Amino acid sequence: METRSGRPFSALPGARLVQLCVDVTGGLCGQAWNALELLPRGREKPVDRAEVAQDHYRRQDQGTVMSKKDLPDDLAKFRDSYVEMFGTLPPLPAGRFAFSGDTDPEALRLWEQLRARAFYNDVFDMKTTQLILFGMLLVEHNAIAAQAHAGAAHRAGASWEELHKVVELASATGALYPANQGSALLNGLRDKEQGGS
Repeated sequence: METRSGRPFSALPGARLVQLCVDVTGGLCGQAWNALELLPRGREKPVDRAEVAQDHYRRQDQGTVMSKKDLPDDLAKFRDSYVEMFGTLPPLPAGRFAFSGDTDPEALRLWEQLRARAFYNDVFDMKTTQLILFGMLLVEHNAIAAQAHAGAAHRAGASWEELHKVVELASATGALYPANQGSALLNGLRDKEQGGS
């Protein structure tokens, strides 16, 4: 199998994990291929604090990354938290910082405060937070973000077995939703037909 860029699927970083998602859920195929195209290729040097993923196919459409001197200190710190979490500044947050940082820094500040409150809390450690986000994003069929948060979970200490267990949990909830909703719906119709409540 090859990706749309002609690279063998198995040679891409994270291919095994995404293939597991595809095998288990059956619904991520197209999105999983797209996510694999966005993964950073091997890095031998540390990433720059405000580096946008160089190989992102839409990078030129995301705007330029603002330098630290262009952002107030608090917003620069929020931006740096992405690099600490993911190893690079992902293209979508980079675009948000570039555009909203210029257009409406107060809105950007509010969004980042919301994110910081949810992601950096005293209830869950970073590994657990990232595992939860990975599972939620799989269920939402957001393969690009799921891939990023799977990588962040692994960086925070999650094992491949823990990541796979999240895939299993997401698959089970995805599979059981129609069974639960469909059965409840049909039970309600049957009750109405039989004069029940």
